[in-house]
Amino acid sequence: MPTSRVIFWDVDTQYDFMKADGKLYVPDAEQLIPNLKKLTDYAHGHGIRIVASADDHVREHAEISATPDWKATFPPHCLRGTPGQRKIAETRPAGSARGSSRSHRSARH
Repeated sequence: MPTSRVIFWDVDTQYDFMKADGKLYVPDAEQLIPNLKKLTDYAHGHGIRIVASADDHVREHAEISATPDWKATFPPHCLRGTPGQRKIAETRPAGSARGSSRSHRSARH
């Protein structure tokens, strides 16, 4: 299959979701990281296009709340410019040292 017909879809692999001390940690997400690294490295090494989304909030967003209901509102997470908003090292774009998700985000939540 030609690589031009294949994409790797990377959804919100950001520190606040993927690491146990993140602001909105997904339980056991760290167990996925080795496989995410393999997939990301494979895509980079084989010219496969990576489409990546990144959660991007400011404190004023309606989704952000100090008293979240966990349905429509959530505690502060992936706040613009914070370390928690960055992609984890294993899924950062090729050539990205710091992994700022603002430089390659394709979707906002």
